[in-house]
Amino acid sequence: MVKAIVQAKPGSDPKDFLGKMNWWVDGRGQQVQPDDKGEFREGSIPYAVFAARNAEVNKAYDQLNPGPELKLL
Repeated sequence: MVKAIVQAKPGSDPKDFLGKMNWWVDGRGQQVQPDDKGEFREGSIPYAVFAARNAEVNKAYDQLNPGPELKLL
């Protein structure tokens, strides 16, 4: 996923995104912390899922990781 983000955002440093792969974020991409039970608030998602919602990142990821054609499934 980091490769796809960097490909979609030329000039960015992969190191800026490696740490974020462990984050949970809100709908705006802001990091959220777990509560005292270790649970994240409703609506929080892993950063990788948030990044994949970006059309350019999603396209780059598909190019880097081509899957089988739908007719082959």
